[in-house]
Amino acid sequence: MLLNEAPSGSIIICDNTTYVRFQLRNISSSNASAGIFIFDDFIHYSIIFRAPGIVITSKDASALIKYMQTVVNPMASIKFQETFVGTKPAPAVAAFTSRGLAPSFLRILKPNLMAAGFLVLAAYIPNIYVTEIGNNIFLSTDFVVISGTSMACPHVSGIAALLENAHPE
Repeated sequence: MLLNEAPSGSIIICDNTTYVRFQLRNISSSNASAGIFIFDDFIHYSIIFRAPGIVITSKDASALIKYMQTVVNPMASIKFQETFVGTKPAPAVAAFTSRGLAPSFLRILKPNLMAAGFLVLAAYIPNIYVTEIGNNIFLSTDFVVISGTSMACPHVSGIAALLENAHPE
């Protein structure tokens, strides 16, 4: 079955054979309600979901595919995952995060403080659309999940101000 022939309300499983960005675009312009994307290195990337969906590892995908093949009428639902604190192992830092001395110039010191800069909930311009559903529904919001140095900077600046205030010497 082709993606444009998928029944309305279906959830499509996308394998790891092409870029997730392309898969997301294709799901959002189809009749599918959501997508399940198989991708092992998702923690290192910032991808804007233009349709409801989740990312699972290839290890989890084998169990999902087995379920799909053995159950007569397989059903699925996707729920928003809340943040869990105190998990082991600790969350990984993004691929673009500095990790120490620059091998090309050893006088650059490692960071003594790191801050969240990956998928941070941040204020956003409310009159500019953030995402779209299909080709004709455009959505705006007061907040958006976004990544980059500009997301980490307010956190580090706030911590530096608190430390300076607590230790003015």
